[in-house]
Amino acid sequence: MNPRERVTCALNLEEPDIVPVEDSPWPETINRWISEGYPTSGIEPKDYFGYSFAFISSDISPRYESFILEEDDRFRVATDGWGSINRSWKGRYGTPSFLRPAFSNLDEFKERIEPYLDINDPRRIISPNYPFRGDLEKGIKNLQNRYFVVASFIPPFEIMRALIGTKQLIVDFIREPRTIAYIFGVLGDFLTEAGKSLIDAGVDGLWAWEDLGYSNGPFMSISHYRKFLAPIHKRIFSIFRKRDLPVIYHTDGDIRSLIPELIESGITALQPLEAKAGIDVRELKEKYGDNLAFIGNMDVRALSGSLENVKEEFMSKVPVAAEGGGYILHSDHSIPPSVPFENYRYLLKLNEKYSRYAHL
Repeated sequence: MNPRERVTCALNLEEPDIVPVEDSPWPETINRWISEGYPTSGIEPKDYFGYSFAFISSDISPRYESFILEEDDRFRVATDGWGSINRSWKGRYGTPSFLRPAFSNLDEFKERIEPYLDINDPRRIISPNYPFRGDLEKGIKNLQNRYFVVASFIPPFEIMRALIGTKQLIVDFIREPRTIAYIFGVLGDFLTEAGKSLIDAGVDGLWAWEDLGYSNGPFMSISHYRKFLAPIHKRIFSIFRKRDLPVIYHTDGDIRSLIPELIESGITALQPLEAKAGIDVRELKEKYGDNLAFIGNMDVRALSGSLENVKEEFMSKVPVAAEGGGYILHSDHSIPPSVPFENYRYLLKLNEKYSRYAHL
């Protein structure tokens, strides 16, 4: 089987020849690994390690030109394509710190953001009017010879976290529910049309990136999820499900209480299963394995330890998660520079040795 065929089987809760692999080492991690034997020839991690996915993403912002406001040896403060101001590390991976929102009220959203969320804008690859549509379709077909190709979307909750900040967003659930519902609706409509366009271009499914939780639980109650997010998720995800295409949902944190809601909304796979937040793929497999595939849960704290720690983490989880199909090997978030190159290679060697379904 090739990677695309393996992933197709896994996401369909069927057994491929071997458990597929996907992950994302930080740039700092690659810098460390180069000193430990990773090739310096410029080969990408996805090719070197045999990762399984290719992502078709698009800048869905209004595309305001960004510029640097200030910087020093460690940080850079700059505007972004939405008009927000953020502070980010220089030469280091990490989530930017939110400093100023792109808008402060609904009128500003309607003035600064909404007019530029135009699916018919031919400059966007997600537009059906994109003048190089044939090139996009050809590119997707070529990628499918080596990868499972997904549309890569950031759904409305994650967009709003970037635009106004998590704290303000949660407060507005209570104080400005009509504003939040309106903005979510606008973003949802735009992403639904984008999904239709990329499905027609030939993608294999959707990978949605949206952090709904932190270490102690979700950012919202179940009732707030049902009120604000579920209708939007169903609208976006149903476009893919109607074509029998999978919906992979990324969320950090402990979101166990929301999993039934997410399944109801249309997700078919959950990633990355953050072990640091108490998520255990073995428990999820037993409870939801008939309806949901799983990607991740390899605890990077264990991967940062000894080879024995790596083996224990792998052997205690992967045979259970992979039984009957429905599992893709992945860290419980991404690979930080605390993980030695030898340890990560050992993890993949364990997968080669123990995750062939003929031997499971």
